[in-house]
Amino acid sequence: MQVLEDSPAGAQLDSYHLFNDEVRLVLAKDYQVDPAQLQETADQVWKTVSGRYAEAATGPVVAFAADVGKDSVLGADELPRLLAHEQVGKEHIEWPIEMPRHEQLPPDIDELIGDKTLRSQWRMEDINPAITSPKDFARKLSGMDVPERLKQQHEAALGRLGSADTYEELNAPAQQRGPAVNEFLPGVKVRPIALPAAPRGPTAGHGVLNPAAALTLPPPMPEQQPAGMER
Repeated sequence: MQVLEDSPAGAQLDSYHLFNDEVRLVLAKDYQVDPAQLQETADQVWKTVSGRYAEAATGPVVAFAADVGKDSVLGADELPRLLAHEQVGKEHIEWPIEMPRHEQLPPDIDELIGDKTLRSQWRMEDINPAITSPKDFARKLSGMDVPERLKQQHEAALGRLGSADTYEELNAPAQQRGPAVNEFLPGVKVRPIALPAAPRGPTAGHGVLNPAAALTLPPPMPEQQPAGMER
């Protein structure tokens, strides 16, 4: 549970207060250095130490963060190195802080990206409704390394995200997304039918039910048979 600032190199750098405005003014004056260059140097120094810290990990690694920004040290430097690390990888990065609910995403997609194997691969900017669309996030999600157990959920999320231009459209009720289309009989609207109470038997062929069944009326009720002496 040691953070970078508590490591020997991190503690030494922290003692220099390189991000303190007064320290920067003194350094710029004493060494005739451009203040902008001091900012760039401080960033680069910390980035180097942070990268070495991540590379020294042996797994599992614990990331104390809710959402990860793309310009943060964790998002820009540490997580990419940990994902490529032979002894860490996506399966060995743990997230003890629960991910916040992202209301612009349907619950099932939000649950998907909250899995620890995906949480280290996206950034909060990827799902920001002010600057991205569902299709933008679909392109990002399609390039993520997904474990086999999430493949089906991943494909379903890509389909939903890729068919919506806005997050409002993504979250619209199903009846507002247009009529169902029968891929077997183009132009024919499918009438929903009630499923039988008894479990279905095995289907023929490749396990696909007859699509025409959705277009036919239910069979008529059997006639009442006589009982007793009449029978």
